[in-house]
Amino acid sequence: LVNIGGTVKTGLRKKYWGSLGKEYVHTFPPGSVGFHFSVVKLQTYMAEKLSKNPRVKIINKFATPDTVDSDYVMVCSGKPTDMSEFHISEYIPVNHAYVNQCYWPCARFTDSLHIARKWGWVFGIPLQERCSIGYVFNDTFASLDEVKEDMNTVFEEFGLTPSEDTLELKFGNYYRKNNFQGRVAYNGNASFFLEPQESTSITTMDYTQRYAYDYWHGLYSQ
Repeated sequence: LVNIGGTVKTGLRKKYWGSLGKEYVHTFPPGSVGFHFSVVKLQTYMAEKLSKNPRVKIINKFATPDTVDSDYVMVCSGKPTDMSEFHISEYIPVNHAYVNQCYWPCARFTDSLHIARKWGWVFGIPLQERCSIGYVFNDTFASLDEVKEDMNTVFEEFGLTPSEDTLELKFGNYYRKNNFQGRVAYNGNASFFLEPQESTSITTMDYTQRYAYDYWHGLYSQ
């Protein structure tokens, strides 16, 4: 956890949802915890670990499945530019996110935040050196300026100091029509994207790689 800027995740803290708006903490089963981590630091950590493994061959150039000399290929190349092989959701509750990195000397809470707001919902991811606060909304109904103004309420409530380290992105839900094609399987954003309120993407990726392994070994048909 130190190497990836991570913290222990004890549950999901939901605030202001429903007609009563009471706070609710969705804890993990007894004996189980999750983790928050920096994606950038995780990538660096994994690259360093794998580079020292004699069983791993790293090729630093873009490749397509047809050019990879391997019995099996799992494509994790991120969101594709050609969406013709995907089912795409025509409608989605939220399609835009604005994220601000609030730096702190140490994590002040261990639950991930899921806060209902006027224009959508806000996530809070506590890491060792910073807390990522992201406002997820639908830009059909709210402007970025309105979102930024409403976001100040969250900063004040949790005693966080916003920074100039921000990120803005737009997205939509999609999934691949045929995820398993012979020796090739797709995973991560090359396979699907779902608006991530419950943070289930990693679980879905894990299921996908398990299904790919079973498919390659004949336990599932195409």
